[in-house]
Amino acid sequence: MQAGKFSLHLVVAYFKSGIAPVVLLILAISSLLPAFPQHAVVSFSAEEPDYYQELYQEQQDYIETGLIDDMPAYLQEITREQARALDSVVNASDSQAYYAGIAQYTDTLIATYDNGNLVGTDRQSLVAEKNLYSALSKLADPQLYHDSSEMPALPYTCYVFAQISPIIWLILPLSCAAFIQAITKRPHLLGGAPVSTPEATIADLAVPSLLPPVLLMVALLPAFLFVGSREGFGSTLYPVVFVQNCQVIQTTVGTTLLCQLSLFFCACVFISSVTLLLSQVSQNAVFSLVVTACLCLLPTMDSYFNVLYQNDMTAQLKTFLPLTYLSFGHIAGYPGAFPSLDILPFEGASFQTGVAVLLVSAAVIVAIALGASHLVSAYRAHRRVNYDA
Repeated sequence: MQAGKFSLHLVVAYFKSGIAPVVLLILAISSLLPAFPQHAVVSFSAEEPDYYQELYQEQQDYIETGLIDDMPAYLQEITREQARALDSVVNASDSQAYYAGIAQYTDTLIATYDNGNLVGTDRQSLVAEKNLYSALSKLADPQLYHDSSEMPALPYTCYVFAQISPIIWLILPLSCAAFIQAITKRPHLLGGAPVSTPEATIADLAVPSLLPPVLLMVALLPAFLFVGSREGFGSTLYPVVFVQNCQVIQTTVGTTLLCQLSLFFCACVFISSVTLLLSQVSQNAVFSLVVTACLCLLPTMDSYFNVLYQNDMTAQLKTFLPLTYLSFGHIAGYPGAFPSLDILPFEGASFQTGVAVLLVSAAVIVAIALGASHLVSAYRAHRRVNYDA
């Protein structure tokens, strides 16, 4: 029996067990909940027009009353630039001009910050705001969302994938990997199938690595279609701006969705390899499931990413620890990412690092699992020889 046919038998057995439909239902319901009101998007957002009207009036007063003459020359120039930017905001003819004006005004705030005349914020947040407003102004219908129920389907999918706890999404690879290890270790099930050890190992890794991403897209489809029918599907070019590892990252919803799915796939590969190793060592699928699930829960703890709980050594370690990237949803960013919060506050940590760490770790674990399997087989053969003797 070839690895492909054996993999197909594993997929059929997984669906016949009834686990897949239950997990899909849980994920579908979870992804639908933020589509209803009262799920506020925690983000910076353009203040009401009245706010900019007041700022504009203040700047005009400085200029008209001559107070600007008492300022240093560089502040006079910045104040005039702010007045011009705010004028374009309050007199904007459409939302594109409105956000372009805010981006211009935010640029003057960056200049003020660089000159040491602005406190209470940080440069990264200002740059993130400027980049977001500038990118929004280039869209055909720019809009900021204050509640996830307002989002079109594409930004919404990207948002919920990041905001829902990763352990919910990881139910798919955890259940799939544990089930496959359970049935392939029992001789009266698929454990007695006429398949070589290498082919069985390939199937044990391939199915829980490839099947969950496909099922994930199936689980997200009801929410995607429901939101799309209500709010439209949106654009893949909608900007995603966030701070990661002290750097301002600017990308789009389309790119972010691909990155999120890629990290999820890498997480599935890693989970499959860990489950394989634990199953080879313990010969107990339940034990491997519990231990792997506990590992997946660790990065969901608040203290894991909180810089208050880190020192230089632990932060550097977590950069190259695969558990860091099991909290995969938000690592690639999402619409409404808060700019003053560093999404991944470990030096050197990034989406690219996460992909490399997860795949390299999985390869090492698989090698260890194969070695452990060989040792276990050799030990059992040795015991049989001694018993027969």
